[in-house]
Amino acid sequence: MSSAKKILTKLESISSKLDEVLNRLDKLEKKTINSKKNAPSSSPPTVKVGKVLITEYDKYILVTGDTFDIRNDFKVYRGKWDADSKGWKIMTSNIENYEDFKNDLQQKCSALKTTKGKLVKLKKPTSDSSSPGSDEGECMIMDSSDSESE
Repeated sequence: MSSAKKILTKLESISSKLDEVLNRLDKLEKKTINSKKNAPSSSPPTVKVGKVLITEYDKYILVTGDTFDIRNDFKVYRGKWDADSKGWKIMTSNIENYEDFKNDLQQKCSALKTTKGKLVKLKKPTSDSSSPGSDEGECMIMDSSDSESE
């Protein structure tokens, strides 16, 4: 029977060690659950930018100001960067709900201002028949003081 007693004592020691391991496992599981609650959410943080100006035209809007950090939002609407006006041109036909677009933009910037824009058409200078060089493509030299004399 001595071998049976040895087996029983081994089983008791294994059982006590198993209980200890299970207790440690429970404590570790509780810690990981608590740390997950304190961890930041997996969604990206909301980016806050400075002042943004929306200028509304007939067929498109122009978004200017501090827009670098939210440029991907404009790309969703197929917006294109316009270097001349230093802003994003977005066709109004690409924006399904303009009010929702403005509300989303309002939440992402510190100040949002909306204005109506007017397109300015550049007029070609009128040709005056009495002025020299009025014919297109014609070059008239009025003074030859800069030219070399032979």
